Amino acid sequence: MRFLGLEQSAIAFALINVFLAASYQLPIQGGVFALSGVAFMAIGAYTSALLTARFDINPIVALGAAALLPAAVALLLSLPLARLGGLYLALSTLAFLVVVDTFLLNAGFTGGAAGLYRIPRYVEMWHLMLAVAVLAYLARSLQRSRIGRAMVAMRESSAVASTLGINPSLYRSALFVASGVLAGLAGAFYAHYVGVLTPQSFSFSLVVRALVMALLGGTRHWAGAFMGAAVVTLLPELLRPVREWRDVVFGALLVALVLFAPQGIAGTLDSLMLWARTSLSRWRSLLHQPLLYRSRPKAREVALDDPAGDGGSH
Repeated sequence: MRFLGLEQSAIAFALINVFLAASYQLPIQGGVFALSGVAFMAIGAYTSALLTARFDINPIVALGAAALLPAAVALLLSLPLARLGGLYLALSTLAFLVVVDTFLLNAGFTGGAAGLYRIPRYVEMWHLMLAVAVLAYLARSLQRSRIGRAMVAMRESSAVASTLGINPSLYRSALFVASGVLAGLAGAFYAHYVGVLTPQSFSFSLVVRALVMALLGGTRHWAGAFMGAAVVTLLPELLRPVREWRDVVFGALLVALVLFAPQGIAGTLDSLMLWARTSLSRWRSLLHQPLLYRSRPKAREVALDDPAGDGGSH
């Protein structure tokens, strides 16, 4: 089944990638550059797959576990890492991905390098569309809330945020947990849509891909993860007719977006809409100005009509 020239599976992967991209974008919005989203995604995927395939657990319960277990791991991980920042935090969370990947390769119950097969395929397209719609509502509400404003303050300066009564360590831990929930859900959706899991599915290349989605879409706007996931996932599919040049064209478009839209796609579109509204308002005011001036004569015009300056009385 195709829609706008795209396979249904490509659209489904774009919807799943929205959750993965959001798991990177949300911490970055609060000034936390963590690379652990793919690790949380792997934990969520294997948790849901094992519960349904091995223990015949209800898929709704398995989905909840796929969100809660990565959240719990994220909370534990945030305790020693919450005070780190910049490169140190990025490297520490990347090391955590290596630990998770090594565990999946060597643990017997995960299937090792062969992975897990015959995972129940519970996820349908409408499930993903509904989940993304709910996420969009929550992301938009969060950005406009007090918590969203606190995240902006943290991103600009943790010291200034502290003077405003914001606890940076608490917010950092909360961002880790939220990232774990989003990535865990992405993993569960992926597992039950594809039906197969291997450790190679959660490699470093997926980290790079997720970061590109978050940064390209825009880390300062709630819609950034949605737009970034759509572009990075669907654009290569749309470029299939030029298969030989697909990677070149895709790479050139990414470079152009980075150079000419440093705020990301969502941020740039938001700025353009603001400029359009401001320009439209300015043009409207200019169009109304002549009418206002015509409604009452200027002092110079009155003087020309009455040279004596006394209304014609003598």
